[in-house]
Amino acid sequence: MGLRPGGADGTLKDLLAVPVSRRNIVLAKFAVTALWCALLAAIIYGVGLVFGVILQLPGGSIPELWQGVVAAVMTTVLVIPVVLPFALVASIGRGYLLPIGAAILTMMFVNFSLILGLGESFPWAIPLIYAQGEITLAPFSYLLVMLTGIVGVAATVLWWKYADQSK
Repeated sequence: MGLRPGGADGTLKDLLAVPVSRRNIVLAKFAVTALWCALLAAIIYGVGLVFGVILQLPGGSIPELWQGVVAAVMTTVLVIPVVLPFALVASIGRGYLLPIGAAILTMMFVNFSLILGLGESFPWAIPLIYAQGEITLAPFSYLLVMLTGIVGVAATVLWWKYADQSK
């Protein structure tokens, strides 16, 4: 019983590769990016806790640790969507230098928005404001962060769909 062209019974036809769409490739890259961001945030928080114990910093009670975990998770959830638009910049620039420059420029705009009191309306400043815990953010700010991520993903998918990738 050898492999022969045919149907769904494990024959040769079932072993052929199916091309993967550009949209699926981009969405897979975004999934990996989000997982990496979450993993790196967890590692950073864990290392911070270890150093806190080593340095015997005050505030090691369970309620304070739980509050810190919640703040770290929420900050991570707010950071992930605002980094996704940089994938479009990386796609347009076909490398990593342009998105690094865009990130530096964005951080400058974050500082200006905070100085002008417009931080709650600038998506990249919202995670920083939340992490400081000094101001209660309006629901609009959270919506703006999520919208930024959605627009970043959609624009990148469209770029990959319609851009000439032969260059």
